Amino acid sequence: MGHFTDEYANRVNTILHRVLTPTWFYKQEIIEVPGVVTAILITYDEVRDDSHGVRNNCSWDDFQQRLWNIKGWRISRDLLDKMVRENSPMVIGGWEGRTIYIMRAGSRHEHWTADKANDDIFALMMASGQIRVEILKQETENLREIVPPGPENFKAFEHIVRVVFNYLFSGELGEGEVQSRTQPEDEGGRNT
Repeated sequence: MGHFTDEYANRVNTILHRVLTPTWFYKQEIIEVPGVVTAILITYDEVRDDSHGVRNNCSWDDFQQRLWNIKGWRISRDLLDKMVRENSPMVIGGWEGRTIYIMRAGSRHEHWTADKANDDIFALMMASGQIRVEILKQETENLREIVPPGPENFKAFEHIVRVVFNYLFSGELGEGEVQSRTQPEDEGGRNT
């Protein structure tokens, strides 16, 4: 049986692949404190494939600890209770480090539709338009720490190069793809 946020989460994943980069993968963690708050936490650090997990009956204390681990802050239970009473559709979202978070007070299905995902993610992207540039800048400036030199790390290096080129030439060159290196002509040598 699916969770009521599945449609929303699937749309978010599709949008992230289209807007950020298709070569990144996203781990979605859906957390629901019944009647208090529902949240989707999306990470992409060292994620090898898209994944989706649900914690339906998370305790308030566990939820607060999870937020603390991401942002180093806690959210007011009184604020969330007030939002539930008012049936507020307001979304609380942001991007902290390599985690995107989206949360709403309560557990109302109508607040977690695919159309709401479109609105929420595009608003988040507009508000944090520089984030992608900053991530790529940080990764390229710290490339030697992220990917140590040597042939055993070439695949990881090639991945970062593809991500940067896909960003720089979005829509102009098409998506960069992994290429075989088994033939001499694939190594960039001259054809004679």
